[in-house]
Amino acid sequence: MRYAASQRVSNTLKYLALAGAAGYLLCYLVVALLRIRYPFELQWMEGATVDHVARILAGKGIYVRPSLAFVPYLYTPLYLYLAAGLAKVTGIGFFPLRLISLLASLGSLALIFLFVSRETHSRSAGLLAAGLFAATYRLCDGWFDIARVDSLFLCLLLAGCYLLRFYPTARAMALGGVLLALAFLTKQIALPIAVPVLAYCLRWRRPQGYLAAGMLVTLVAGSTLVLHLVSGGWYTFYAFSLPRQHQLELGKFASFWLADLLAWLPIACTAAVGYFFLQTNADARRWYALLAVGMIGGAWSARVHSGGYSNTVLPAYAMLAILFGLAAARAAERRPAWVYLACLAQFALLIYNPLRFLPTHADLAAGQRVQALVAAMPGAVYLPFHGFLPTLAGKQSYAHAMAVYDVERGTAQPVKAALDAQIVDALTHRRFSAVILDARPEGHPAKLVEPFWYQRELYANYYPAHVLFPSDADGWPATGIKLRPQVLYLPKPTRR
Repeated sequence: MRYAASQRVSNTLKYLALAGAAGYLLCYLVVALLRIRYPFELQWMEGATVDHVARILAGKGIYVRPSLAFVPYLYTPLYLYLAAGLAKVTGIGFFPLRLISLLASLGSLALIFLFVSRETHSRSAGLLAAGLFAATYRLCDGWFDIARVDSLFLCLLLAGCYLLRFYPTARAMALGGVLLALAFLTKQIALPIAVPVLAYCLRWRRPQGYLAAGMLVTLVAGSTLVLHLVSGGWYTFYAFSLPRQHQLELGKFASFWLADLLAWLPIACTAAVGYFFLQTNADARRWYALLAVGMIGGAWSARVHSGGYSNTVLPAYAMLAILFGLAAARAAERRPAWVYLACLAQFALLIYNPLRFLPTHADLAAGQRVQALVAAMPGAVYLPFHGFLPTLAGKQSYAHAMAVYDVERGTAQPVKAALDAQIVDALTHRRFSAVILDARPEGHPAKLVEPFWYQRELYANYYPAHVLFPSDADGWPATGIKLRPQVLYLPKPTRR
């Protein structure tokens, strides 16, 4: 009788935990579908990503000398070219880029499920792992489905690792190397993440492991050489040289572990460590230890760089989700009730209000007002913190502030000086009929952004004529840093 009661309790807790995992998966899917066609930025850097795609469709290069007209983001180009191909069918805008991110994020969730269910022969454990990763949507500030490279990079990385783990044939190992190379061509951090994985393959998957390493090295080196030559050296400047010039933020060395991981995922972190004590298969321990070194170590190295936002932690969240599912399956063989109770507690720590990630009707109206204002202004209008919005208003888009800042905080003095000269010249000669700068919410220590954007030249030649939003009620992006167009500057009258 006591055993039957215990079994009923275990089953009840199991079904509740599985329901929690399924709830997070469904919640993410609904949020992503509801906002995929939102016509304005969900995150303040999305618009410039669309500008990259527009350049490709116009037959222009991405990796070019920095100028007032355009400065690229510091990423490799695969995501942009895939989006450009899709945009030929759907039309230019946010939708094709977000669609790729949505499909890729669903692919990552499926791969996490497959990793765990195949390793443990337990679909329940796979669902728990996928549900935990879906729950980290809150931790990465709603990044899964926006027009950025991260979800595609992670999906390709996981797909390559999945093949290398479970299909040790020559063809599959070669394809795994190709997928890792494609992940690198989406985001460079894939390369250091792949190194421990390839070390495993070269040591314990010989001779097929040589195919995986050979394909990765050949494609990375070959693509780098071709893009370097085609761009006149600018590809390697943006993809390799410039990121190395950026400083590290020492405070993030500890906050990555304490704030990004342990504060929100204490049970998952404990399970991740516990897995290596529970697992008796030496090969599985080796594989997942090296994969964890790559995924979590790679996320840590990206997070501590200046400008590293919570999206950089995605590989670590994916790895913790996999280890969480693996540990749950092993521990449930001994203490099922306690395991599922712990799963419920971990899911409870991640509960969030999905409405916070959905733009409101007021946000839509705010975006439309800004678009109408820009369209009504004569001549060129400069919105350095927002790409594609000027294009929507029938104006030219210019280099995004973040991309300019990436150059400015580097050490390539002649390149910085030339870019500075172009921006200063345009402001000094009042070549814009208006400049619109952003602000953060009231109470933020750096509410206005003017001090960070050529303050001397701006104040000498333009005056603040209009505040676009008198309150903090609406107009903020649903994901990432809160920035919105706020102050309209007009040229000062010319003295006679």
